[in-house]
Amino acid sequence: MEHIIVRHGDDFAKWGVDSSSISTLVTNTVKTGQSIGKYGADGSVFKVIVNGEEKYLNVVIGKNGYIVTSHPLKMEELTRVLWR
Repeated sequence: MEHIIVRHGDDFAKWGVDSSSISTLVTNTVKTGQSIGKYGADGSVFKVIVNGEEKYLNVVIGKNGYIVTSHPLKMEELTRVLWR
């Protein structure tokens, strides 16, 4: 998860999620959430509630079941989501 924090920590911070909470947010989202769309070739989009606000999180899970990457989706990126 360190690479997610390094590459996307600022994006999560804009949501009010500090770097020590990113791993928990992503892991809990994958464990308990339901993918509501696809982003790119391998990304799954999850709706999450962060600090009382509805947000969208992209998560890429490898064939081995491990989280490859994750990042918050910006509003302009939502136009590229294939909704389920």
